[in-house]
Amino acid sequence: MVNNKRGRPSGGSDARQRLIDAASELFLRDGYTRTTIRSIAKTAGVDHALVNYHFGSKGELFTVVMDLLASPGRLVDHVAGQGVEYLVPRLLNALLTTWDRPEVQERSRRLLSALQSDRPTQVAFRGYVEAHVTTRLVDLLDGPNRQARAAAATSVINGLFLTRYVVRIEPLASMGRADVVTHLGPALHACLHPPHTARRVR
Repeated sequence: MVNNKRGRPSGGSDARQRLIDAASELFLRDGYTRTTIRSIAKTAGVDHALVNYHFGSKGELFTVVMDLLASPGRLVDHVAGQGVEYLVPRLLNALLTTWDRPEVQERSRRLLSALQSDRPTQVAFRGYVEAHVTTRLVDLLDGPNRQARAAAATSVINGLFLTRYVVRIEPLASMGRADVVTHLGPALHACLHPPHTARRVR
């Protein structure tokens, strides 16, 4: 049903948030392929046309859900906008602050389960990481091998996410944020600025 006066499908003023909530639940529970636009809309209780209206596609809605779940791409943009001189400690602190929230940790464990059991979810998540984390880091770097350096930095970020919050390997799992930054910061910095590479970012 289309609301001709407003030029968009009907669904209420909170339809966008309801779609995000429904998609988050279904992507984590059922995986990427089994979660359809219609199933998301049905769970949200809105017209299925609102998915394309608000997000353009299921893939774009998946990106929104991942940004809200783990936020690495959004946080890269945020800390880079504050100036790049202290990018590494600022980025690690921002990631830890977000990921330390209990509700984020619970969704992270559910995401890992979905990634282990559903290959299309793996493909969708890999595409998200490449487009919204690695590419953003590449854009910040100067010098040679920017893609490789950004990919190495992404692996450090993903490793932190996995070992601290999903698998919970000690002592990293219970380490204070400042200690994590102290111990992991040099590794992340070395990925972005390996020896013989100009130490500056855009």
